[in-house]
Amino acid sequence: MTNQSYEEIIYSLEGDVALITLNRPEKYNAWTGKMAAELKHALESAENNKGVVGIVITGAGKAFCSGADMAGLQALAGGQGAGVVAGETSLDANPGDPNMPEAYRKTFSYFASIQKPIIAAINGAVAGMSLGMVLFCDMRFFAKKGFVMSAFPQRGLVAEFYLA
Repeated sequence: MTNQSYEEIIYSLEGDVALITLNRPEKYNAWTGKMAAELKHALESAENNKGVVGIVITGAGKAFCSGADMAGLQALAGGQGAGVVAGETSLDANPGDPNMPEAYRKTFSYFASIQKPIIAAINGAVAGMSLGMVLFCDMRFFAKKGFVMSAFPQRGLVAEFYLA
């Protein structure tokens, strides 16, 4: 059963579990601002659904998430502004306990303020900034083809992107 239609993720209910699938398999689920907004919205939907007892995040295709979308990063480096990476969306969401400190309102740190367990079902590569996402999940399960790698040094990026 699908509750909400998104462009870059799939949100469905599988019994009492909210399943969120990062859905850009042709780009190995590279992270975009739109994906970030959709994930946050879906997490809030799952959190507010009393029938949901847990949340699973996975990736479509061969990868969980290959990290930040390089086209967005190149546009940012080219002086087109942070809006290119942040993305434009009409979705408004603020999941988690509103009384949590500001540190729990960052890119992935808000996961820690959500009262339901978030499980990363890692079906393939977790690279670059998506490492922060899976580390903020409560549990991680790896398929045989699942692996983690840090791409920050090779890209000349700051590893703490997910805390910004």
